[in-house]
Amino acid sequence: METNDRYSGNASRREHFEALRPPNLPLLVRLSNVGIMVALSLIVVGKTTMAILRVTIPNIDQKIPLGIWTAVWLLVWIPGLFGLVASLFTVARYPYLSLITGGGPKLIENEKSWVWWVVGAALYLAGVLVIFAAAATESTMNEVFVLLYLALLFFYGGFLATFYRRTRHVTIATFMELTYWCGFPFFPLYIPSLIIGSIRYRRFLASLEEEHGIDAADVFDKE
Repeated sequence: METNDRYSGNASRREHFEALRPPNLPLLVRLSNVGIMVALSLIVVGKTTMAILRVTIPNIDQKIPLGIWTAVWLLVWIPGLFGLVASLFTVARYPYLSLITGGGPKLIENEKSWVWWVVGAALYLAGVLVIFAAAATESTMNEVFVLLYLALLFFYGGFLATFYRRTRHVTIATFMELTYWCGFPFFPLYIPSLIIGSIRYRRFLASLEEEHGIDAADVFDKE
């Protein structure tokens, strides 16, 4: 009976938690998802098409007017920019989204086997080596930026393989849910939004506990 009462209480608290979801959240989330997926699809299709055209039609860059090229690139990049801005805002504004939807990657959420720890250690080591390479070689500013960006991706991959837990790292789970994992290469761009979202999430939990007596993290950790 005590167990049933506990789960009943958790269910009622979850209903209260879901009731706090803003009415415009589903639309914003769909816009973020669609914008990113459309952008990535257009980039892949556009790059593939251009590669085929350059092979089949010599000097195609000179044969097609600049205005047409401009229109094509706008068609490819405007949805991408829209999806990026929408998802950046969503992660910062609604960092607790993954708690409501139960989303976020679960592939490496459970107890980590030694394989994951080996993979994570290798990724961390790769990140350190990339930083050393950036510092030791005479690279241009652009090359240093690319190497540091790559190092951040290695560190992020190492974190996912070792310490990541969906119910503990809620803002990260929200970021990956919004981008369907396709946002992994853009993780460094999301760092400001993730920091803001993490701060907002902590304040959100504090307000739930203070105003409603709800320990939302505990509720979702048990499920």
